[in-house]
Amino acid sequence: MAASTAVLLAISPINLALNIWLIHGTPLGLLGSPVALSITYWLCFALLSLSTMMSSKHKQNCAWGGFRPDVVFDFHGCWAFLRLAVPGILMVGTEWAAFEIVALAAGRLGKLPLAAQSIIMTTDQILNTIPFGIGVAATIRVGNHIGSRSVFGAKRSAHASIILNPTLTMVNLRSQKRLAASVAGVGKRKIWLDPAEQAEIGNANSRTHVKKLIKDGRVIIKPTTVHSRARTRALLAAKRKGRHTGPGKRKGTSEARMPSKVLWMRRQRVLRRLLRKYREAGKIDKQLYHSLYQKSKGNVFKNKRVLMEYIHKAKAEKTRTKVLTDQMEARRIKNKAARERRAARVQEKRQGIIAVEQEAAQE
Repeated sequence: MAASTAVLLAISPINLALNIWLIHGTPLGLLGSPVALSITYWLCFALLSLSTMMSSKHKQNCAWGGFRPDVVFDFHGCWAFLRLAVPGILMVGTEWAAFEIVALAAGRLGKLPLAAQSIIMTTDQILNTIPFGIGVAATIRVGNHIGSRSVFGAKRSAHASIILNPTLTMVNLRSQKRLAASVAGVGKRKIWLDPAEQAEIGNANSRTHVKKLIKDGRVIIKPTTVHSRARTRALLAAKRKGRHTGPGKRKGTSEARMPSKVLWMRRQRVLRRLLRKYREAGKIDKQLYHSLYQKSKGNVFKNKRVLMEYIHKAKAEKTRTKVLTDQMEARRIKNKAARERRAARVQEKRQGIIAVEQEAAQE
């Protein structure tokens, strides 16, 4: 266990006991809390100094040379130390002074502003704990590496703190991303938040503020990803021409790829549609329609062209048959008339002969 951790564990219960005793057991009251805190800080300094003096490792490395007043009161050494300490004193003092001024101003506004300020201050302290701890650890590590004259180690510690601090203190911008997606009318995956502007983006709590961030470029709407179908359309056009359909491209049996039942249904629908169209147009009568329907069902016609040729041949045959029938009927009528004329002539001759014979008999 490190000496600083052991001192902290030893001082924490002492600080608690001092606060309880000075606040409740002495006339100091609330003033006992800062007194207890001051005593705790001095005890930490004393214990750390004592652990440094008693540490065998420090003695082995000659890190502690004892109290030397000539070095302590040396002007150049004190000035070098103050040059490093004064900026830290000013930073911490200014921060605490600002906190106290804000607390006093909130107290004059009323109970509700004071309560809100207390919540904000507590939240700020909680959020500040992580980066403050990382900063202290980085300072100690960099100091140790500088003391050991390890330039690479000092750089590595500094870079580690720079990377670790934003990672652990990253602001949750989920609500801002959702609000920006609602304002832009896109999905949350299309929203990009500038990591360098997390603090300002985290303060956005209205649609107007989000619109301003989008206008300023701190919130960017990602462009739509184009999924082109040009290559797919070119491939399908080639397949319609018969390309890319060889044995290596075929998956499944022939019946599975194109069932014979589907082909039969498609062919029957084409043939029946054609027959219905011809019947409604008067090109075929109902007797021929019924005959061709039955033949189509019997798989006589393999496509529409064959059916159309058959219809043309059937109509031509029907026309030829009708012409021949008409010719035969005309010939029959002509022959009948000829026979009748011949019979009339024969009858006339016969009557003439009979009349001559009767006249001869009378004479």
